[in-house]
Amino acid sequence: MDLSCGFFHVIPVPCLKDNYAYLIADSDQGTAIIIDPSDSNTVLNVLQEKSLKPIAILNTHHHWDHTAGNTGLVQHYPGLSVYGSSTDFYGSNSSYARHTTHFVDDGHVLQLGRATLKVIETPCHTRGSVLFLLDLIKSLPFNIPESQKKASAIPSSWDPNAPCVFTGDTFMTAGCGRFFEAKSPYDMNLISTKTLGLIPKNANIFPGHEYAISNLTFASTMEPTNMAIQSKLSQAKQARELNIPLVPTSWTEECSYNPYLRLDSKHRSKELWDTILSKAESVCLPRSNRTILDAIKPDVLQHCAGLGLSGDIVDEVVAMGCLRALKDQFAQ
Repeated sequence: MDLSCGFFHVIPVPCLKDNYAYLIADSDQGTAIIIDPSDSNTVLNVLQEKSLKPIAILNTHHHWDHTAGNTGLVQHYPGLSVYGSSTDFYGSNSSYARHTTHFVDDGHVLQLGRATLKVIETPCHTRGSVLFLLDLIKSLPFNIPESQKKASAIPSSWDPNAPCVFTGDTFMTAGCGRFFEAKSPYDMNLISTKTLGLIPKNANIFPGHEYAISNLTFASTMEPTNMAIQSKLSQAKQARELNIPLVPTSWTEECSYNPYLRLDSKHRSKELWDTILSKAESVCLPRSNRTILDAIKPDVLQHCAGLGLSGDIVDEVVAMGCLRALKDQFAQ
């Protein structure tokens, strides 16, 4: 599936069990930017099928399922530039990270061929996780192969002038990555506030995994009356039946159903907020007699006090931590 956008085509490349790599292809130039290649052979096959030569690899974070393809691609294309955050990749002993040639930080702007991409730092899933925002979009029609015409029944959220944001594991459809390297749930709360103010509402969101059905099913238990969740869940199930990618979603859509974007005071869903606190007061952690709220709250209070935070923001961080803990225990 090629998604035409001005000079470029964005090509989702399903890899492994549920990963997405992406190509930002400039067909006129015969070049491509590769994002998060987890499997080099799969990406190579698409590059060769499209007659594209890569000019760079961009890694959103250091995990193997987003970087394992670096080695094979660098061997196949000697001298290929590889970009990753300074925090995740500089000085790393990882066999995948050693191929990194350029280190990026928050606010850096990359000019790669005719593409301009902005780096947005989002430390939580890993300390050096970043988003890449492509902002040279002129038109964005949905091109569907003849063999997949049935997919036209799935509504598209494309905006013809929208930027594209490649989120890695920071944001998924209706969800976010686990807080593996977070110092506190405050990290994700800060990311939510930052990105709500920074990412354009019409932006197209390209996540690193296909977790839509699981995430939307969980979200529906937290906001049972939210029709946006039910509608997107129906689309996700239809996409699975047709064996096509659901990506991308739009940032506007995510704000309507992604629970991790619906906790701050400006965007808060009362139903979501009340459900989180109710469940967190009654559900215990695995192999523990402590409720999720009792386990999360003391650490959050201590962390926030150390940052000089008080009031509503602390309540938001507690809710964020409880929400993530509830999702981690969720079984479909």
